[in-house]
Amino acid sequence: MDKISRFFNDMSFRNKILTAFIFIALIPLSVLGVFSYKTIRSMLINKEMMYLESTFAQTSQVLHSRISTYDNVIRSLCFNRQLISLNQMIYESDYDRYESLNFIDDLFVTTKNLVPGVEYITLFTNSNMGIHGNTVRPIDEIKSFEWYTAVSDTATSWLYDGSYIFCVHPMLDSAISDRNRSYIVMQIKVEAIEEILRSVDAQNISVVIWSEENGIVSNNGNTQNVHEVIDQIPSLNELYIDNNKFISIKDHIKGTSWMMVMSASYKEIIMSTYLFSVTVIIIILSCFLVVFVVSIWFSRKMLVRIYQLKRNMAEVEEGAFVVNVESSSKDEIGELIRGFSAMIVKINDLIEKNYKATVEKKDYELKALQAQINPHFLYNSLSLINWRALRIDAPEISELARLLSDFYRTTLNKGNSVTIVMKEILNIKSYLQIQQIMHNDSFSVEYQIEDIIGNCLIPNLTLQPLVENAIVHGFEKMERPGKLTITAMRNNDDIHIVIKDNGVGIPAESLNTILQTESQEGYGLKNVNQRIKLIFGEEYGMSIESVVDEGTVVTVKIPAQYGKNYNEAE
Repeated sequence: MDKISRFFNDMSFRNKILTAFIFIALIPLSVLGVFSYKTIRSMLINKEMMYLESTFAQTSQVLHSRISTYDNVIRSLCFNRQLISLNQMIYESDYDRYESLNFIDDLFVTTKNLVPGVEYITLFTNSNMGIHGNTVRPIDEIKSFEWYTAVSDTATSWLYDGSYIFCVHPMLDSAISDRNRSYIVMQIKVEAIEEILRSVDAQNISVVIWSEENGIVSNNGNTQNVHEVIDQIPSLNELYIDNNKFISIKDHIKGTSWMMVMSASYKEIIMSTYLFSVTVIIIILSCFLVVFVVSIWFSRKMLVRIYQLKRNMAEVEEGAFVVNVESSSKDEIGELIRGFSAMIVKINDLIEKNYKATVEKKDYELKALQAQINPHFLYNSLSLINWRALRIDAPEISELARLLSDFYRTTLNKGNSVTIVMKEILNIKSYLQIQQIMHNDSFSVEYQIEDIIGNCLIPNLTLQPLVENAIVHGFEKMERPGKLTITAMRNNDDIHIVIKDNGVGIPAESLNTILQTESQEGYGLKNVNQRIKLIFGEEYGMSIESVVDEGTVVTVKIPAQYGKNYNEAE
């Protein structure tokens, strides 16, 4: 408790106000959110259960109506007096058979066309009427069906063989013993029943017609473990709820031994409530956000002057020379602001005096440096040397003077610290040509430069120290001819400039620290590496690989920056 009290006391006054507002709003919003969530969830679950019950009742009614239609049709055929008469007749001529078969065929075909879903209607007769396609068959054939043993001799039987649904009814023929009487069989497409079940198109609702003998007769495409569902539902036509798995209801189909079972995944019903729950949560969070914003506005309004004073202090701390701090209020905060304002005025006077003195000193130093290196004087002198060399027919001296002039012109770069790759390459070309003349062409140079990077920015005098190191520390200490290869190419958004020599190499102990410390031998690579990182960032710079007596490879990595930045540098 002491830690909490100390923490609260150490908080800023503004945070204390914010905390108070937030807690005051958080408690009722949380209570309201929990109440709304539980209420809405309960309402949605009840709604889903009511929908399941009404859907079951509607589907059951439509299914009973369709079953009754088939039942009435087959009964009307079995009790058709003319059909009964023709079935009881003993035929002695083919003509009588022909007339009877034509009548029966027309009767069955007409009935089939009027009743949807009927595949065909067959009379299995015990008379000597004969055989006529699927319309009239001998009684012995029906006894070969597996479902024949389940056929009733007095009522309509509904049977299923795994592919078709059969509606079977005995003919009215009291003169014949029960198991030898004639039967009318109506073969019905399973699709005729499925279209009723598929009208329940909810993805989370499963509807099946279940037969104790054959299992699933028909379904709406969302089957589940029907055995488990039927066994657990305790009573007919009452909603059964299993909180862990499903909500189910079942009932017998009138006129059959089948049962219709409808069930829905309880988990999916719960999932359907999440959208509304998320909506409630979003509304609560929105209210909390509004309270939070209003709290911030009140706290700022109450502490605006202290906040302004704190901001002015931060500006002064960051080095701002001019800060306007004013207050007309007569309270303690107003006195504090006016005292701070007077202090800032005095500090500004001291800073301005010190700053001007520093700027003037730097300006003098820069002018002194420019006076030491007078570019025009240097260029004119070199031009004069070049002209005099040409007059006395000394082309080597003339070429050397020209190269030296080009080298210093690109080196000075009009005082800019950044140049472009094209000019930097021109600088080292002039430098290397001078070095080749001085070393009697004891080494060769090969350039592999991509034109696309010519206008990319590069720090001035980046490459000259690198090639100088290759000559001084790589070639001068070996006897074989030296070779220097300079490659510059673009790699995605970067530029890689590689300076490779076949010199004596750098010892391993020096290679590990060459970019971190100043070398006593004058490598000067640390300065180049730091300049690159200072201008372009820490991800850029130099890397060095070297093998003693084989050579050294120095890679310079810089970003590919074009045009505008260089124009600004110019």
